[in-house]
Amino acid sequence: MAQIVSDGSRTDKCFKDKYMNYVAKARKEYCGEAMSHTQVYNHLRKWRQKWARVVKLKDLSGALFDHDVNAIMLESEHYLGHFKDHPKDVEFLNTPIRFYTEMETIFGSSMATVRETRPIHVDPDLYLAVMEMQGFTNEALIVVFTYLSENKAFVKGFVSMSTTIGTFY
Repeated sequence: MAQIVSDGSRTDKCFKDKYMNYVAKARKEYCGEAMSHTQVYNHLRKWRQKWARVVKLKDLSGALFDHDVNAIMLESEHYLGHFKDHPKDVEFLNTPIRFYTEMETIFGSSMATVRETRPIHVDPDLYLAVMEMQGFTNEALIVVFTYLSENKAFVKGFVSMSTTIGTFY
């Protein structure tokens, strides 16, 4: 799957069935073990959950990431305190993370906290539809505008609704 992503497929939402089938077939050819589409999907879900934990642990206060061995390092005091409260995290702390590079390739871009810098298309009527709403602070309206800009599925309905409501005033 890491190879598929490296070749340009996007993982921001989910993998297409053809990729799941490709991975299942490649595994059969590589090691002779058959794997269904569902098994590939479940395996990727498990890896995505692990990746989410790794990303969260990398942000721990006092955590350092060792790129040479792909390990999240905590000083012993922090490690013991964290381990006491979160024993399941031990597999990711102060030890090399198995398949870190592959998980980063597959899921790294879909869980990034920095937004894409490419230009986005914004409905030209959206800004006015949001900012001319009465009874809200500018800060609240900017939050709504930002949300709608990032969730384009709601924009058309919102713009239609606001122009319809505007005719009643």
